[in-house]
Amino acid sequence: MQNVFIAGVDHAIGQALAHACLDREYTVYAIGAQEDKVLLSRPNYYFTPVDMHVPEIVHSDVESFIQRHTFERVILASETMGNICDMSDIPLHEFQDTLNVNVLSLKQTLDALLRHATAQQVILLGADTQKLEHRGWGSYIATKVMMSTLIPFYAEEYPDTHFSTIVPGLTATPELSHIFKTANTRRFPSVMRIRNGLIKSPEQTAEELLIGFDRVQGFRSGEEHQLEKLLK
Repeated sequence: MQNVFIAGVDHAIGQALAHACLDREYTVYAIGAQEDKVLLSRPNYYFTPVDMHVPEIVHSDVESFIQRHTFERVILASETMGNICDMSDIPLHEFQDTLNVNVLSLKQTLDALLRHATAQQVILLGADTQKLEHRGWGSYIATKVMMSTLIPFYAEEYPDTHFSTIVPGLTATPELSHIFKTANTRRFPSVMRIRNGLIKSPEQTAEELLIGFDRVQGFRSGEEHQLEKLLK
């Protein structure tokens, strides 16, 4: 039976991954801002609340939860998209919050796992820069890319663990739905293009990711991959 750790189980993809892993009778350890009563009712599911907006407390919260455990798979799915606006219009505190969730708290989570537990595989869910590297998405893309650039360094430092970044493709989430409803599509036309494009359900993305997690281990540790290519 595999032990899986998921950071960001309150995120749509993280939640779907937790259910998919439990369906396969894996044991799931998860962190997120809020508990999910359906997941909590399932066997082999363990959860502790962690506020990813406050990176200073993340390391200690994660350490006490996972100490001395062995995880076949660690999935870093926690993220926030922030507001869609020009970089020059983003207040510093909003950019800092996006940085906290997408980089600093994930780094704190990963550091705690590597120091106080054993991880055989670590996967960061990356951002689709080809579709989102447009006006309005700056804080999200900048912070997601920043975190993904750390993965090759971890791969060198921990050669016994396989690291990768996998870009799952656009997936329906409440946060993305909110952006579609509230963003100024005249000022940020990419929002309209994305809304009219192919967007997968979290459940589909989770099932595809589980296939990708197995296949990516055949590649060099530290690399970034598009999930679509891993499935071919």
